[in-house]
Amino acid sequence: MSDAARAVVRTVSDALRHGWIGRQLPRLFAAKGLTAINVTPRTIRIDYRFAQLVLGGNLTRAQHEGILASAAIEQWWRHLEAAQQAGLFLMAVTAFIVTGTKPDGSDAYHPE
Repeated sequence: MSDAARAVVRTVSDALRHGWIGRQLPRLFAAKGLTAINVTPRTIRIDYRFAQLVLGGNLTRAQHEGILASAAIEQWWRHLEAAQQAGLFLMAVTAFIVTGTKPDGSDAYHPE
């Protein structure tokens, strides 16, 4: 993965409220005393047009904030466009479904 691609992933994840939470949920569930914790990954494939819609605003913001240079963003988009034209474009997002059981069997959630 290129440095620009890594920066894009960080920028998009950081822009989402709790964008990295999937990695933390099993630990948070265990800390609250849940048992039988299960993590199920779900991968969602994104087509090129949807990627343009989702990423465009984030990349513009990243450029304005000095996180990514406009040249790096343009080069990254050219690479994606070439992959799309060649029929090789592939982008996906992995989400995590995390479940657990409360020890007392209660299904009510009471945040602190």
